[in-house]
Amino acid sequence: RHLLPTANQDEKQESGKNRSRSHGTSKRDNQQAHYSITRLRLILVKQGRLRYHWRAPLEERIAMTKSQVNCPQSAAGQWHRWEWVLLALILCLAVLLRVWQLDRVPPGLTHDEASNGHDAAGVLRGIRPLYFTVGYGHEPLYPYSVAASMALLGTTDITLRLTTVAWGLALILLTYGFVRRLFGSLPALLTAALMATSFWCVMTSRVGLRAITLATTFTASAFCFWRAYDPSAEPASAPGRRWAWWALSGALAGSAVLFKYTGAAVGAPMLVVLAWAAASHARRAWLGLLPMTLGGSLVLGSCGCWLMWTHAWDAFVDSQLGLVAPYVAQ
Repeated sequence: RHLLPTANQDEKQESGKNRSRSHGTSKRDNQQAHYSITRLRLILVKQGRLRYHWRAPLEERIAMTKSQVNCPQSAAGQWHRWEWVLLALILCLAVLLRVWQLDRVPPGLTHDEASNGHDAAGVLRGIRPLYFTVGYGHEPLYPYSVAASMALLGTTDITLRLTTVAWGLALILLTYGFVRRLFGSLPALLTAALMATSFWCVMTSRVGLRAITLATTFTASAFCFWRAYDPSAEPASAPGRRWAWWALSGALAGSAVLFKYTGAAVGAPMLVVLAWAAASHARRAWLGLLPMTLGGSLVLGSCGCWLMWTHAWDAFVDSQLGLVAPYVAQ
């Protein structure tokens, strides 16, 4: 009996020590978890895939981090109402600057605009070549896009310029989407606003020339390129989608030549990035070389074979090289 109180006291002391040790262990675990979650969230913040809530409780931050790591595009792909409103306002401003007095500013049609309208009207009459020889030659895709607009809106000068307006608006949207994936919503909105109001973007969207189409095609190719190369673009369980983005990027880069001959340089920057990434032992870059090159080669090769098959290669050489063509033929 006299030993029982002593045993009870020993049990109480031992249980108190266990509680203090367990409390210290749980405290250290919480501190380690806090440090790990904070470090992980900072990495995601730097990548633009997460916004940090510094004052949120630890448990809430852990839950938020787990949910966003499991779905990494939830933060980057989240749209807010204010973003939709600002983008709509920017597009309305862009449309206003591009269609206001479109039939008067700039006054009249240049000879290049007239030749583009002539080619588009010929397409509506059934003349559908791969290369147009009027006015030192024109690549096919822009006259065909103008012909599609004229089929809907009529064969007028204003329709010719409205086609270029549509290409300019597409350039703003593609640039917004590309910048948003890289840097976030605010830089994308600022970029779209600058492109909507800058002089050269407005000017090239108000004339019936094909220069704006090259920038649009290049931006679309760059957007598909980043969708394929960015590790957070698609889950690792869907490699087929990544291959599709690679092939689409190459096809768009190849089709740039069908808008303007200077589009041959469109794929060069992306090939440089791929070569740099491949030199850094990035497996994703090695896997992207084949489908991207294949997509561009299919477009360019099929067009070259068609030019040879239809005997339009001589017309292409004459229109582009002019007086130098006889010496090249020799």
